[in-house]
Amino acid sequence: MQETHNFIVLGGSGAGLGIAHSFLKHIEPELAKLDKTYHPTLPGVGHAPFGRRALRAHRRWIQAVRFLAGGGPTGVEITGEIGHFLNGSTGWFSSRSSNPKAKVTVVTKGDKLLPVLNKSRALWAETLLNRVGVDVVYNVSVVSSTTDADGKTTVDLSNGEQWTADVYIPAWGVTPNSEYVPANFKNDQGYIKTNEATLRADAAGPRVYVAGDVGDYSRRGFHNLYSAIPVLAANIKRDLLAAAASDSLDTKPEGLGRSFTRNSSETQAVPIGPAGVGAVNGWGLPSFLTWLLKGRNYMIGNITVTVNGDMVKRDNTG
Repeated sequence: MQETHNFIVLGGSGAGLGIAHSFLKHIEPELAKLDKTYHPTLPGVGHAPFGRRALRAHRRWIQAVRFLAGGGPTGVEITGEIGHFLNGSTGWFSSRSSNPKAKVTVVTKGDKLLPVLNKSRALWAETLLNRVGVDVVYNVSVVSSTTDADGKTTVDLSNGEQWTADVYIPAWGVTPNSEYVPANFKNDQGYIKTNEATLRADAAGPRVYVAGDVGDYSRRGFHNLYSAIPVLAANIKRDLLAAAASDSLDTKPEGLGRSFTRNSSETQAVPIGPAGVGAVNGWGLPSFLTWLLKGRNYMIGNITVTVNGDMVKRDNTG
């Protein structure tokens, strides 16, 4: 009786779907030629949509709120969208709204917004936030927060001030979804220790791989995710074909395999209401182009090619 092996992908976001489709399209057919059967499993698929429809549903509730968030792209994008939706935009010849309907504030412990982008682009981001009625407070962090009986949130700040917010959004930092991983396989921040070249989790043993934001190799950007998937798929293919050809799971492929090179350049696109700020490999993106590329629909069209596998339609595993 032919033995069936399991190919398990933990996580159903872009990285998980990309690897799963790469396996089905480009790896499993090669294994079948060697009379090897693998059963792919993709647990944990889910999503939580949020957008303008949700804002409309809660519009009366958030007419006079204060939003508190971090100064990274998540905080800037969220407050930019909310500010534009509730307060509108002043246009190019006015610095800020004279009568905003909602008070929206970004609080950041840094001395600038958007750490990936340079100082001038960060200042431009603040200008765009001001135009949609969003204020920015620098060099202040949140010490604690308490949910009050009326549903509001009281926030204690590092400068000694205490603010009360109708809606409080803690949008600083990232907590990796790695609770299921043994502690000795993770770094101090909870990210899985990953071989930055091969994207294997060497400490976890053979044929354990890491893709996406959960790995300590990642800079947590979609451009690094998309460039990592072909490398990881190629190394998975090499490992499994070597084991299949020798009928021994202990067999390792010859050579070094594919290597991943992280893009550490100034690359980020951050829509802010009807405009935006961004750069690609250190070259600035025009404000309108940033909105056109991402802010128009936040690249939701990529969901289709990610789910149906067209993102990895071309075989890059050779």
